Amino acid sequence: MSHGVRLLQLGGLAGILFATSCGGGGGGGGGTPVIDLAVAGRDSDTVGIWYDALNAGNSGLADVVLDGPGSGIDKPFCVEIADNRLFVGSHDNDTVTIYGPFDTLVDGQAPSVVLDLSNSQVDRPMDLLVHDGDLFVASRDQNRVLLFRDHATLASLDAPDVVLDTADSGVDQPWSLAIHGNTLFVACRGSNQVLGFADVDTLVTGATPDIVLGASSGIFDPGWLTVDGNTLYVSEFDGEDVSAFGPIPTLVSGQVPLWTLGGPSLLDQPRRAVVAGNRVWIANRFDADVGADDFGLFAFETPVTTAQSPDVRLSTPFEEVHDLVGAGGYVWGASVQFDYAFVITDPATRATGENTPTYSYFDPRIQQAHAVFARVR
Repeated sequence: MSHGVRLLQLGGLAGILFATSCGGGGGGGGGTPVIDLAVAGRDSDTVGIWYDALNAGNSGLADVVLDGPGSGIDKPFCVEIADNRLFVGSHDNDTVTIYGPFDTLVDGQAPSVVLDLSNSQVDRPMDLLVHDGDLFVASRDQNRVLLFRDHATLASLDAPDVVLDTADSGVDQPWSLAIHGNTLFVACRGSNQVLGFADVDTLVTGATPDIVLGASSGIFDPGWLTVDGNTLYVSEFDGEDVSAFGPIPTLVSGQVPLWTLGGPSLLDQPRRAVVAGNRVWIANRFDADVGADDFGLFAFETPVTTAQSPDVRLSTPFEEVHDLVGAGGYVWGASVQFDYAFVITDPATRATGENTPTYSYFDPRIQQAHAVFARVR
């Protein structure tokens, strides 16, 4: 394991300094949470695991790497850690693969469960969600959300227990999933809608949505969803903005957003919004027209108002950030440009121009870091 200061050459960019700043902590001591990290390398057909990722000595090479030949991973797009298992959605072989126990994974470990296209209806999985032991899959190319009840009892090639499709449920190119209490939200790029299904415990095949946010709510090309507290955040690809809706318990069809940020002069295919340090953090997948700097991360002080300018702008190596998540009060992300994952542990005080991650996670076996998931133990 490397630690301290590391000088890397990432994706042809030389001379970027990644330094571990204060507060690394060993094994979660001194109040630092113990957080495990999973990073999907799309071009390398791998997923890397860093155990206790906030330990300064653990920010070097991955502890475990699951690969294509041994682990059945082929162009991974989404990952999740839940219930001491790892879940991976792969595009090119249309599978969701499950590995465990998570705490004792080894290099090249084979999956214990494989859900496929022919039997399980998994087709281009875009997002995974585990809630109360149930597994939800956004199956884009078949326009379906799949629900597998009690994933602990799943066997390979099992069929889903519940299917939400286009004809009955209005699901069209599902891209992202989020949940608040028992309400499931689905971002549908094909129909420019976000659908809400009020009670996942009683959800049945063909259920109709209880909430529809569409054109009247200002929704266009919704990509990523985030739930934080009683607020739903919707990141729109071609809409090039991020909107907030709430409070969720009283959310109704057609409701207008609390606020909207961005626009084509600032955001370009924004990723998930993360709330940390009393700020809303937004990742830019591509570089918007904001001058000479390639800004990949923005933070907006709360309470946010419509058209608010960013309070923090971070540039290279925060560039082409494809995924952003929150865990432990920190901001975690993955850059496809530089093949690495990162964490910002000072989201409340980070200032414009402070372009060094607290920790970076680079392993040459992980190419085009596409998705990231952080789990607090």
